[in-house]
Parts: sequence; structure tokens; C-alpha cells
Amino acid sequence: MLALTDPFPVLIGLCLAVAVYMFAAIKFPALRFMFRLKRGAAWAAGVDDDANRRVGETLGLVLCPLIGVGALLACGWLLIEWKQEKAAAEHHQAAREAATGRLQEEASTVLREWQVQTATFGRFDKFGPGEEGMEVLEGFVTRLGEAFSSDCVPGGPGDPELGRNRECWKVELKPAGDEPGLAVLMLDPEHEAMRLAVSQRSDRYPSGGFELVAPEAVRDAWDDLRALEKVDLAARERERRRAEAEEARRLSDYREKSFEGPPAHEIHDAVMELPEDQREAKKAEFVGMTIDWEVKLMVVDEENGVLAVKASQSRPGPGRSWIIAFEAPRDLLPEIEARPRFQFARVKGVIDSLDQGIGLKLESLERFQP
Repeated sequence: MLALTDPFPVLIGLCLAVAVYMFAAIKFPALRFMFRLKRGAAWAAGVDDDANRRVGETLGLVLCPLIGVGALLACGWLLIEWKQEKAAAEHHQAAREAATGRLQEEASTVLREWQVQTATFGRFDKFGPGEEGMEVLEGFVTRLGEAFSSDCVPGGPGDPELGRNRECWKVELKPAGDEPGLAVLMLDPEHEAMRLAVSQRSDRYPSGGFELVAPEAVRDAWDDLRALEKVDLAARERERRRAEAEEARRLSDYREKSFEGPPAHEIHDAVMELPEDQREAKKAEFVGMTIDWEVKLMVVDEENGVLAVKASQSRPGPGRSWIIAFEAPRDLLPEIEARPRFQFARVKGVIDSLDQGIGLKLESLERFQP
């Protein structure tokens, strides 16, 4: 068994034995019998026993020192190789322990500071937890981070692809803020072991993964994972899309109110139904009019802290209406997309132009959602 695990001691022992034998054979001629010819070969060569013995002793007297010195040199070389191999093994073990220590530190930081983003069950990510189940998983990760220690890691790197091969919970965690990174916690409550596959794309953390055993401090929560409800994610996604479509239809059908001044479509129709040579005079009648309208925001551009806003107001029947345009300070719309969808505001102001749509000099703006 020793020779199978570490052959160097056996080889060194053999070399020493050969060296001792050869140097002993120099003093004791009887030990040089191995250099004699075999009996059959001696008979074929016509050499009798006495001549064969003298030839073997003479040849051994020359070869024994050479073989003995060679055995000693081989012994020295094996000792050097053995020492180097042991040093390399110790270095490898130290590097492995250091890498495991870094992974433990990473895992502790991930579990304590990162946030749960998604959770799925099974190798095809088809199922996930309900709202209560997600709270259970988040609470488990928090408790695991508090209880995590170096004792949680019995071995080296584990299998970061566990979720592709086994039915288990796969919890993805990401750091707070904009720092890039991804950690995947594989939870298999049907078995003792967990896998924590740390797979960050960040200079702050290297990649790696290892297997750990649930500490006793979270054993009850670990057992609760078996009872987590598993929701069909495809059905939940279909329900979410259906709800979004219904909400989009509701908002699309909403008709913005006019509290003061005629609606935008009436101004448009009053101007556009006249002959072209009479339209400028009609536009002048509306300039300076005070309005209080609900509008739907369409396009928002920003330059030097001032927002150039284009909006619209629904009309009861088919036909086009003018764009409603105005400028607003940034603080009136602190969070707004460049192309907002189904975003509404109540605006008060004075019409100051009808050259390209209805231009407003804005006095106040209030966001609302029907």
C-alpha cells in the first residue's frame, strides 16, 4: 500500500540495499556469484567451474564499485525528487487552502450583502416559488449568511452546474447597486449538501464554487424548503402579460378631461374646418386662452435641465389632433422616460402658439394615473 501511495521510500530502500550489497561484495568474493556465467553457458563455452568462479570474481571486482556508486547516486537523486515532490504537494495544498479561504470569504459576503433576484426549481427553470415561498427563500439566505463559517465547507470546489443535473432550488443573487456580479445558490433539501456556485463577473471576486453542508443554525429552515409551493412560471408569466395587456387597453381607452378651455380636438377642428386663408385669424382667437387639461405624455427631450414635452389629448371619434407642446423644469418630471407609455399629467397654462400644434406657456403640471 505504501508503494502505491508514495513509491519513493521503497525505491530509495532498494538503491541502498544494492549499494550495501555491492560494497560488501568487494570484500567478500563469494557475494560476486551473480557475475558468473550460467552453468549451461559455461559448459557451452568450455569453461570449468574454477575458471568460471575466477572470471566472476574478477568481473565483479570491477563492476561492484561502479554499480554501488551508481546505486548511491540514484539514491541521492531519488531523495532530491522526493523532497521536491513533497514541497510541490505542500505548495499545492497551501494554494488550495488559500483558494478555499477566498471562496469562503466571497460566499460569506454574497450571503450577507447580496440580494435575491430570482428563484426557480428544477433543471429547466419551469417552476418557481409563490410570494410566501420567495419570502421563505430570502429568509433562509439571510440566516445562512449569519450562520456561515469556515466549518460549512468540508471540501474543495463543488459542482456549479448542479441545477442542470438535479431537481433543486436555484437562487440567483446580485450585488446591490450597479456592481456587476452573479452568484447562484443551489439548494437541494432532499440531500444533506448544498452547492454554492459563485460565478461573478467582477474584478472584486474570482469565479469558483464549492459544496457546503447546512449548519445546524438553519436546519429548521432547510427542512422547510421541502414544503415550498412550486408555481408554474410559464402560467404566471402568461397571467402577468394578460394583466399588462388589460391595463394597457384600459389606459389606451381613457379619455383625458378638459376642466377649463375647450378640448384640444375642438380647437383643432375649429381651425382646420375653415379655408386656409381664414385659419390664421381663427388661431389668433385661441392665443392667450387659459386651459386646464389632462394630457397623455408622448415624447420628452431634455436640454440644460429644461424638458421639451410633447403630449396629446384623446378625441371622441376618428381624426387627427394637434400635438400639445410645452417646456417644463426638470424637477416637475424628475423620473420620466424619453418615450413614456401611458403616462398622464394635468397641465395648466396659457396657449401661446398654434403654429406647430398647440403650444403652451406652462404654469403648473401634476402627474396622475387614471
